[in-house]
Amino acid sequence: MLGTLCMSARLAIPLANALGDLRMMRIGGLLLAAVLIYLSLVALGRLFKYRFGTRLGRVYQFFCLAAGPYLALQFLAPGLGGRVELGAVTALLGTGVVVRLIDQYFWRWYFEEQRKAPVPKFIREVAAGLMLLVVAVSVLHYSYGFDPKVFLATSGVVGIILGLAMQDSLGNIIAGFALQFGRPFQVGDWLLVDGQHVRAVEINWRSTRFVTNDDIQLDVPNQQLVRQTITNFHGGGSAHAVRFDIGIDSDVPPNRVKDLLRRATESSPGVLPHPEPVVTLKNFGESAIVYEVRFWLDDHRAYNPTADGVRTNIWYALHRNRVRIPFPSRTVHVEHVQTRRHLAAKQDATHKAVLDLLRDQPVFATMGDAQLQMLVSHCPAQHYGRGEVVIHEGVNGSSMFVLVRGEAGVMVRPDETPTWVATLRGGDCFGEMSLLTGEKRSASVVASSDCEVMEITKPVFAEIVKQDPAILTRLSELLAHRQLETEGIVAAHAQRSLNVEARVQEYQAGFLAKIKSFFEV
Repeated sequence: MLGTLCMSARLAIPLANALGDLRMMRIGGLLLAAVLIYLSLVALGRLFKYRFGTRLGRVYQFFCLAAGPYLALQFLAPGLGGRVELGAVTALLGTGVVVRLIDQYFWRWYFEEQRKAPVPKFIREVAAGLMLLVVAVSVLHYSYGFDPKVFLATSGVVGIILGLAMQDSLGNIIAGFALQFGRPFQVGDWLLVDGQHVRAVEINWRSTRFVTNDDIQLDVPNQQLVRQTITNFHGGGSAHAVRFDIGIDSDVPPNRVKDLLRRATESSPGVLPHPEPVVTLKNFGESAIVYEVRFWLDDHRAYNPTADGVRTNIWYALHRNRVRIPFPSRTVHVEHVQTRRHLAAKQDATHKAVLDLLRDQPVFATMGDAQLQMLVSHCPAQHYGRGEVVIHEGVNGSSMFVLVRGEAGVMVRPDETPTWVATLRGGDCFGEMSLLTGEKRSASVVASSDCEVMEITKPVFAEIVKQDPAILTRLSELLAHRQLETEGIVAAHAQRSLNVEARVQEYQAGFLAKIKSFFEV
């Protein structure tokens, strides 16, 4: 018996050594397999990073650390302990990697780059949260035998409690879903919300962030937002119409008012030339006729200065043409004799100043005082606001202008590029060629400041021509000399007076014929 035991002990020692060596070899194989799987996954991540520009981040690194041992155990030693826990961790980390890939290739590449439809952060977060929740419940069910029905029942009770405690927050979240799926606006659109012009910046779970055209940020709860009427200025594209109403005296013909309002709107900076501004008669009010002015913008950030420019130009245009903006009230004017005398004295001083300006101009130097008085009395000075266009280049004209007060710039467009060529100040004249010959305007004149401008029209000047036809001869000679100065002939041929005189006579004859034809003399 003792011999048998000794023999068994001798055989057991080599067998134990053999089993130990086998276990060590098995553990070494598992470690080697885990390392190879880990390195393979890391190499795959590097491929995505350098080949496709996809950065999977630290979540992928932790996933590789968990997936290497788990897959090695799954295929080489499925019976060892710890496999279930490693599998749960690997599944959750793998879900994070899938969420990252979906965000990169589905939301950004497919929707934003291919379909040009940016997906709000709100939708991405909801999708990622639902995916993680489904994976977590699945792991609990298949790995630990957790019954999903218990989870659903428990979550229902918890949901009722949370719903009662978080009514406003849940209402905002549901409203956020409505905004995302209904899509009444997109990030970047300009809107009219609660009477304010705002641009959508971001739509979140609870609220939507806006910024006004004064760069003030607003955070509006989604539940409050969906209850309002939202005007989307960018619903049909970047160019969008803006409109406002204005009441005009009912004694003025509507077509005249429409022309005045349209011209004033067209010349305002920021207003798009196409589509053209539109003015319509909207309603007959109690104290005025209401007109609607509509113009187009392509950048709603410029709404405030553009609308200000349009209204300012309209005021000056109506004031020049003596068109009144009535008030819905009765006004009683009481004027004292002293006040009337003061106004009369002020008007006389203005007339005298304008007469002095006209006498200093070569165009009017040949006229007598009676003729100049006639011009001043029949052509009162008009007001132009800063930035208004007094005359447009290339437009037909039959009048000239005298800048009484203020400053204006002369602009030409030789190659469709605006070029400022001169500055006009008080006492300067412009547009005389159009008055005398009917030629198109050779340049545009824009008010650099608030200006007072006297416009001498063809009918008034024609009366003076009828009284003194000799004026045409003197004016044609003046235009001939100006033409020579423009061409540089006077400076180039200062020593050849006979040739210059011949040119003067040639130009004078041509201008005289044009002036007589234009005035039908």
